[in-house]
Amino acid sequence: MQLQIESDESGNLVAKQSGGTWARSLIGVPVLAVGLVALLGAIGQELIAVLALLLFAVCFLPLGWWVLFGRCWIAIEPNAGEIVEITDWKIGRKSKRTPLKSFHAVRVALEPLTNNRRSVVRVQKIRLLSRGSSIEIGWLDKENRQQAIELGQRVAGATGLPFKEGKAE
Repeated sequence: MQLQIESDESGNLVAKQSGGTWARSLIGVPVLAVGLVALLGAIGQELIAVLALLLFAVCFLPLGWWVLFGRCWIAIEPNAGEIVEITDWKIGRKSKRTPLKSFHAVRVALEPLTNNRRSVVRVQKIRLLSRGSSIEIGWLDKENRQQAIELGQRVAGATGLPFKEGKAE
């Protein structure tokens, strides 16, 4: 996967984690297909079979849709003084706005890919740090530290926050 941070026409930075399309398709297409088959299989069946197939479809269709079409990105709006976390599902969108003043620094550090501290997969994460919870802007492979530092400094410049380098290991 690759982290892309681009400027839009309004002077905002937009951070998107790209890649993984084949993995989403590998998982999402079969799950969506199972849901569709269950939905179509319910036609003309006995009541109990219809209920079971509809329940099956209700479980699998949204999951397949989410895996295939769900996208997340972060917009840094320095003029508005906000960080916007956006989740888009093609037919719906959710955004969460956090004031920029809630954060005290931008940090690049080698961290586990997941929240599990014992995770063996470690990546270069770019985070906006706050007293409470931080916002992960994105991550790069362990070997791409210099690129992560450059992107972190770009985010720090746009937000006006100080830049910190975490452990390089």
